[in-house]
Amino acid sequence: MAATKLMEAAAARMETAARKLREAREAPFTPGALKEWLTAVTDYTLALGELQEYSQQSIHEKLQALGRQLHRPVNGGAKRRAG
Repeated sequence: MAATKLMEAAAARMETAARKLREAREAPFTPGALKEWLTAVTDYTLALGELQEYSQQSIHEKLQALGRQLHRPVNGGAKRRAG
C-alpha cells in the first residue's frame, strides 16, 4: 500500500480516537469511563506514531528520488573516455 494511503488510514484512526476521547471526557468519572479514555489515548498515540513513520518514509523516498536526479549523468549516460 502506498505511503499516502497508509497516512490517510492512520489519520482517520486518529480522528476516531479523538472523537472517543471527547466522549470519554464528557462522561461521568467511573472506572469504565477511565478505561475508555485510556483506550482512546492509546489508539490515538499508536495512530500518531504510524502517521509520523509514514511521513518520514515519504520524505526519505522523496530525498532518494531527488538524489538520483541530481547524480544522473547530464548527457544521457555518456561515460568519460580514458586517456
